[in-house]
Amino acid sequence: MQLAPDGTLLYVEGLQGVFSGRQLVVFDMEGNPEALPLAPRPIASLSVGWSPDGESIVFVSEGQIYTYNLVLDATRQITFEGTNTAPVFSPDGTRVAFSSQRPGTDVTDLFVKALNDPSPPQPLITLSGNESMMQWPMDTLIVFERLEAGSNVDLWMLDLSDPDVPQERLYLDSETNLQRISVSPDGTLAAYRSSATAGSPGGIYVRTFPDPGAQELVSRTSAYVPFWSPDGATLYYAVAPGQPI
Repeated sequence: MQLAPDGTLLYVEGLQGVFSGRQLVVFDMEGNPEALPLAPRPIASLSVGWSPDGESIVFVSEGQIYTYNLVLDATRQITFEGTNTAPVFSPDGTRVAFSSQRPGTDVTDLFVKALNDPSPPQPLITLSGNESMMQWPMDTLIVFERLEAGSNVDLWMLDLSDPDVPQERLYLDSETNLQRISVSPDGTLAAYRSSATAGSPGGIYVRTFPDPGAQELVSRTSAYVPFWSPDGATLYYAVAPGQPI
């Protein structure tokens, strides 16, 4: 799920675990749904996102990444190999970064594809373990999840100040899994999902960013997928039906 600049919410409608016939739907802030003209297809959950201008969507279907232009009603495939997940647009909308498991490796790494360049996607960084792309909040910064064998999921940052030599840096680690980091539009806060203690239901927490201060619990129940409004004034997240917000 993700909010467009005009405040409309994009999400995938369909049963969890069912990968055929899923429909992309947008909701306005009054809760009115509108199915996009894009024909239903096997769309992966949590692998859809808006372009910064609100005119295009990126999504994953059967392991490959596509863009869909709402204005032109046109779909374009941008990856053709490997198993690809978690695509996000760059802040200027000219590139898409994503996670990919390529032939010859059993882990996922971060890649980037320039949309106006026919060249294949290029690797951003290769680390031990699996990296899952989360957000490209500013030109020089990417945030991602990292999971190494025998460990928990931690939250990392990738500094793109020198695009030829990206520098990874740990943002937050924990004795429990940390997931779905989302940086506020002004870059001062990060929301994420965590279990405060092993075995407890996961909640949504907020800390300062890029240096993590004390955490603040913002959800009252098990919650998922935090994301900020375009102006940073509101934090949204998903809860199971019937659960308190």
